[in-house]
Amino acid sequence: MMKSIRSTMLATGLLLIGTSAHAGLIQFSGSVTGVDSTSANSSPMSASGFSIGQMFSGTLEVIDAALSPGTVFGNADIVDYSFALGDIELTNGQSSIGGTVDADGMGLLDFLAFTGPGAFGVDCVFCTSTIGADGFMIENFISGDRIVGALSAAIVPGTADVPAPGGVALAGLGLLGLMSLRRRRKS
Repeated sequence: MMKSIRSTMLATGLLLIGTSAHAGLIQFSGSVTGVDSTSANSSPMSASGFSIGQMFSGTLEVIDAALSPGTVFGNADIVDYSFALGDIELTNGQSSIGGTVDADGMGLLDFLAFTGPGAFGVDCVFCTSTIGADGFMIENFISGDRIVGALSAAIVPGTADVPAPGGVALAGLGLLGLMSLRRRRKS
């Protein structure tokens, strides 16, 4: 019995090693360039505590297969991501991300990341962020103001190994099969 469990664990480990894929990194950098108002206010407020010149940074880890020149990628291709303005994280569970890699594979032809309403600091409790290939916007629905900024994005291919989704699913099915086989032997 112990030999069967060890064999199963070894086979699963070999399967996962053999089915790894590479992930590339898209790096974003920029800063706040302006403040405007979406409400009837004649002059916009401080845009939720953010200020002109404040630095934006972001990383998007995408499987390599989705970073070929001209490829369209979406949430299913993303391994991990992080967007921040200063010390404030601009990510939440309602984020939707997609884009198209440019013809030379070094940048983005188009890109859109949208985070659903969330708290981006004490002054931005009900805010959303919209991030594009060359700019971003954070809108405060309570005060009616928003900040805008300029961005640049660069692709850094092949930075990390991640398990391929099909390999993990196959390993899980194999383990389920071995568990059912074990139950039959006990019966």
